[in-house]
Amino acid sequence: KKMNIPSVYRKAVGGFIIPPRSFFQMFVSATQGAFSLIDEDSRTEFISSLEKGTINESVIAQASSGPMMMLSLFNDLQNPLFKKYEFDATQFLEGVGPALENYHNLSGALENELHDIYAKKREDADDNNEESGEENDATKIETKGLSKEERDAIDATISMIQKHLSPDQKIASAVLEHDWTEEAKKDPESMAGQLSHMLTQELFGHFQLSAKTAFLLHSRSGQLRFDEDSCTVNNVALLSARAFRCKERTLEEESDEDEESESSSSRYEILDDDAEGDQQESDVAAQLEVLYDVTSHFSVDGDKEASGDNESQKGDEPTEMDTTVVSVAVLEGFLNGGPEGGLRWKLALHRPAFEFPGMQ
Repeated sequence: KKMNIPSVYRKAVGGFIIPPRSFFQMFVSATQGAFSLIDEDSRTEFISSLEKGTINESVIAQASSGPMMMLSLFNDLQNPLFKKYEFDATQFLEGVGPALENYHNLSGALENELHDIYAKKREDADDNNEESGEENDATKIETKGLSKEERDAIDATISMIQKHLSPDQKIASAVLEHDWTEEAKKDPESMAGQLSHMLTQELFGHFQLSAKTAFLLHSRSGQLRFDEDSCTVNNVALLSARAFRCKERTLEEESDEDEESESSSSRYEILDDDAEGDQQESDVAAQLEVLYDVTSHFSVDGDKEASGDNESQKGDEPTEMDTTVVSVAVLEGFLNGGPEGGLRWKLALHRPAFEFPGMQ
């Protein structure tokens, strides 16, 4: 089935408890929601959701499938599992804004570490070049046990690598080798540790790679350095809310599904409403999508080497700027059960708001 989001995001991140919603699933849910409005109690509940802002009509109406999305959201919120485990959508919306602010502040501060690594390695580049001769001598000593032809071949290879490996490439290697995952394991209270607790394991790995790649792509020009704790989430709107009973797959089940499907399979199996697990307490997972806009403040961290020649040109450029970005966040958690034994929302996906072309 065609997913509601581009597959490149779904496949790059993966690790969802609940598979991302398809367009067909939204259509079916919207149809059920429309039929439910025949009942007077359902109409009253729908109007109440609009008045409380749980369903933000003015925002969702701007989506390419706005009316369908509204009816689908209303129908999904009537899920008995939400009622059974006392999920309060209004309370969720009040808390998700500050949580997203914390996420952006932490991720921005963490990205600033790359500036510090880059600057330090750049300062050390000349010293490293001066010591390269000593490193070559050390390498020759280590190859004493080899034949002359083998030593010559190794020396020639090292010489060629050092000749073609520019200082920028060495700096890039230092940035890429800085491991936030290892830092989070060693110190859970570090910024990396705190952020890892907010994201799924898969999204944290994706963030690490994308942040470093974006940094290196812009490292030769003036860079925007995040002003820590400057993020403000201005508006939040709920787009979808789904809940399912589920069970964790065994290793055999995961391997069997991997052979049948090219996409990364979920670690959890969604149970039918009339399945055997209905007679007993089971894990209950929820997945919610929210649309929000966040404003962040940046200052320009210019290229020191280029500033001397282009000082007059850069003097006219702003040294500070604010950016506002509209995004969709997908959060998952367990209303009942789960590995942590309690409700803890985690960010599973952070993506552009494709459904809202007018907001891009």
